[in-house]
Amino acid sequence: GSIKDEMIELAALKMDLRLDFEEEEAPEGWRYAVVDLGGKSLSQGGRVKNIIQIEPLEYTWLQTTDGFIYYCVGATTTEDGYIRFTPEVFQTQQLRFLVPAADKDLALGIRIQNKVYTLPLSPDFSLKLAKALASHRDGKTMEIRLFGARREGDEIILDLGIQSLVGSGIEIQTSPQFMLEAEGEKIEFDEAATAELLRRPPEPFIVPPQTFIRFELAYDTAAAPAALHYRGYESEGKLPLPGLK
Repeated sequence: GSIKDEMIELAALKMDLRLDFEEEEAPEGWRYAVVDLGGKSLSQGGRVKNIIQIEPLEYTWLQTTDGFIYYCVGATTTEDGYIRFTPEVFQTQQLRFLVPAADKDLALGIRIQNKVYTLPLSPDFSLKLAKALASHRDGKTMEIRLFGARREGDEIILDLGIQSLVGSGIEIQTSPQFMLEAEGEKIEFDEAATAELLRRPPEPFIVPPQTFIRFELAYDTAAAPAALHYRGYESEGKLPLPGLK
């Protein structure tokens, strides 16, 4: 994939899927996706063009065809941690991501200021979003979608999504914003159990502008859940969870 506009020229040149990187093995069920990214700044700053710097651990990610995203875990950067594109020469940077081993069709997402660029990394990539079982629109900020709920032992796993409706990043506070209602109680998500999921929320949990993010949350409870209570920026709502015992 490649793009060119008035700000930048970017091209995804190569992606390698590896079980290890620089003698560091990926965790079981995961692998490294190493992406070579080339680019050149076209940003005009008066008589000379600007250098563009990006914090890769917060502003680059890989997205799967069903909407899950995984932020960068390492990159070839400047001394202060940025990947940098100058106007004088087309430069190549290398980005490293941890992704579930089963995912092969991926796209690279990059945020520069409040503009998001998407570069497909395979010819078959296209975003295929499942139909939501329930949804709640939080004013003009975002839409919350429920795709599924299942029980695994004493844990309830919720399959959720957020569609950003605004032109800036949205920071999500998971515990107060997503509470499971069960037998008259409100239960916070289990941070340790969620961290073990392949489809856990991205870190940092920031929804890029006008972007869709899908994720799963684990709740430790033997009680029968009734609903997910969502506390938004403009409203509150409940998404029903029928059929779970």
